Amino acid sequence: AWTAIHIRVAFGPVAMGAAALAGAQIADLLEHHVRAGARMALEPREDGCNVKQLAVRRARHYLDAATKASSAWGSTSGSRGRLRGASFRMNELVEKLARSKSVGSAAFARWIVLGTWSDPHGREREEIYRTLEAADHSQLCYLLCSTNCAKLAFVASWQCLDMLLGIDNGNSNENGGVDSGSCGSMSSSPIGSHPVHRLGELPVDVKAFLLDGLQRAGIPTSQSKQVWARNIVTATSGHELAVLKAIMDSRGDWHSMHKLVFYDLRGDRRTEVLDHLEAEGIRVKEETHRDGDKMKFTKIVSDVDDTLVSSGGLWPAGVDRKIPRKAMYPGVGELFHQIHIHCSGTKYFNDSDSDSDRGVEGDSEYAQYRPFFASSSLAFLTARPKAYKGVSEMYAYSTLIGPLKKKNLLHSEPVILSGDLKSGLHVLFQALCGRLRLKRMGKGKGSRSPRRPTTLWYPVAERKAEALLQYMRIYPEYDFVLFGDNGQGDVLCSEIVMDLMQNAPPSSSSSNLPKIRASMFHLVRRSSETLSQYRPLTPRSPLVGLY
Repeated sequence: AWTAIHIRVAFGPVAMGAAALAGAQIADLLEHHVRAGARMALEPREDGCNVKQLAVRRARHYLDAATKASSAWGSTSGSRGRLRGASFRMNELVEKLARSKSVGSAAFARWIVLGTWSDPHGREREEIYRTLEAADHSQLCYLLCSTNCAKLAFVASWQCLDMLLGIDNGNSNENGGVDSGSCGSMSSSPIGSHPVHRLGELPVDVKAFLLDGLQRAGIPTSQSKQVWARNIVTATSGHELAVLKAIMDSRGDWHSMHKLVFYDLRGDRRTEVLDHLEAEGIRVKEETHRDGDKMKFTKIVSDVDDTLVSSGGLWPAGVDRKIPRKAMYPGVGELFHQIHIHCSGTKYFNDSDSDSDRGVEGDSEYAQYRPFFASSSLAFLTARPKAYKGVSEMYAYSTLIGPLKKKNLLHSEPVILSGDLKSGLHVLFQALCGRLRLKRMGKGKGSRSPRRPTTLWYPVAERKAEALLQYMRIYPEYDFVLFGDNGQGDVLCSEIVMDLMQNAPPSSSSSNLPKIRASMFHLVRRSSETLSQYRPLTPRSPLVGLY
């Protein structure tokens, strides 16, 4: 014991120094990964749809418009350079605040200890606010198109975001009241408390960039951001709302309109957004029907395993062993593409002389959004559970969708509608119990086999139907074509949705759901083993579907 004490005393300072050095290294490594994750959250995927390219094109357009018009930046000859200088300065301020390790943390600690609040970056935030406030319409659109709106939403003051995204309704709290989720919300800065709200003068593309920025910066934890996201959606109507939804669903990552409505927004904000989306979608659909084209918009919802790519018979992904695992079935991507081309003629956004007669403000203004309608025409409905921060969705984009797009086998940036962990664990638990019962019954003679194992997928089918109904509520102006396989619960999911649509009372929200034009299924097991509410459950071997 005395020897151990002497060794501990002798090597104590060395051990403490080594531990401090190792702790510093570990802290630096963790900080590097955390900051890398934050940058990934604020930056769109590089190989995604051309949202960045759209921002660059629109920035050039607004820069030319601001140069031609007389503005407060100076003469016409020098206004272009001054405006670009203002853009560079604002990007520099946004990047500086985003890179700073103490975006509010040091000031918050000072507020806790001393009871006084002072924002260490208050001057930078106020300069951003004054720059955006002094800009006219074209200048404001150019500044927002040339700025990373996700970082802007992350570092800008509450007053700045309220000036951009607030509405004049006479209720300051509902318009985006002060909360801890907004950066700089506790600051008593000299910025005006009642700014002129400019959301009404923003075009649809700038609204989409700001909504994308809010979603990447984090909406659920901030009441103000929820109100501002609600304001953006409800301030957009008609075909502009269709463009907004197409851009939001073309980003090629886990952020989507479905995530915005059913995961980011809460309570009354979600209800207001859903009511607005359903009302405007029905109005757009009625306008297209009056034009004589009854199949104007079509979306494709498809399963992944054993429908798009082979599972290789690896349970629980699927049962098909015809082609190697993760190999794409020949022609599936082209089939999806051709259905979009022939069944979703977006004539409202074509270069035609009839656009002005259809209520669209110029064909050149809306023709640039046609690739976003093609890119957002596909959604994947999968049983894979949703993970924290979209880990499962981003893994699917990096390992499945990205390689298929590089090989030109897929022509869109599909939205992934994931399942939940509860239904997945239920399937695994029931399968484990089935295996144990199988071993126990194998010891006795004359034992009867249990029902076929596809009945395990009832909870997954119900969860898929719930996600599909949610997605259809966002797009009431669309018709849908479903693809799946009969290996799990896709057939039952389609039956649940179609029965709900047929039997819904006229006063319910389900009566406004769009139509399902067709449901097509890949036959990967015998028809008698298909999970369906119209087929009686016949005893089958419990080994079927477990491997």
